[in-house]
Amino acid sequence: MSATNAISGAGKITNSDGKEVTAVRAVDEDSTPAPVGKTGDPTVVQLEDSGGTEIGTAANPVEVGFRNSAGTEIGTAADPVAVGLFNAAGTEIGTSADPVEVGLRSSGGTELGTAADPVQVGLVNGAGTEIGTAADPVEVGLRDSGGTELGTTGNPLFTSATSASVTLTKIADVAMTLADTQYSVVLPAGAKGVVLKLASTGAAWRLSPDAGEVAAGTGTQLAAGQAALIDGPLAGQTVYFAAGVAGQTMTILHE
Repeated sequence: MSATNAISGAGKITNSDGKEVTAVRAVDEDSTPAPVGKTGDPTVVQLEDSGGTEIGTAANPVEVGFRNSAGTEIGTAADPVAVGLFNAAGTEIGTSADPVEVGLRSSGGTELGTAADPVQVGLVNGAGTEIGTAADPVEVGLRDSGGTELGTTGNPLFTSATSASVTLTKIADVAMTLADTQYSVVLPAGAKGVVLKLASTGAAWRLSPDAGEVAAGTGTQLAAGQAALIDGPLAGQTVYFAAGVAGQTMTILHE
């Protein structure tokens, strides 16, 4: 049977075991007391300092500090908290006397990136062979949309230009009676730095090293007033051109 509570003559509330209690709630002997600490009846825990003043409020907040073994507060401007790295022997590292060094090592544990064993970065092709060496150099080329290499004797590059600053010798004047019709010129021996330009600046025109392109509207497109400079040795090469307006004259010159 559970202990019962009684009020003593001294005005204290004690249970049947003679122990003093601070609060009593009368209940039926067979009933179960209503629980506390739930949504409708929460338990409130209050903190007070040694003077009995509630702490943990906006006016009297709870402050948590760090102190060293001597009881001095640390983590302040006067006594900051310092975090350091130490080696296996307990010596602090990362200082000017004992700096931290980070190195690269091979799978065998050998340090890389030293004078004796430098790190080398190379290019390798799809078969795993190193390229960019004397035996297998890297070559960079330009190709047109059809995959043909450009900048060769058989397929020179055409560069648009508006003027030339060197003395040029005329190769020929070619009358272009019809619009969108292919005309051509064979470049003589010693021809290099060839310039083609229309006498009239009012027509757009086209240029190509391949027959049939300019009449079909393809090839290198040049706006009205633009000249074309074909660089490199071009002896014996045939150049094809067409204008969008009839009655034009193409002047061909070279260095």
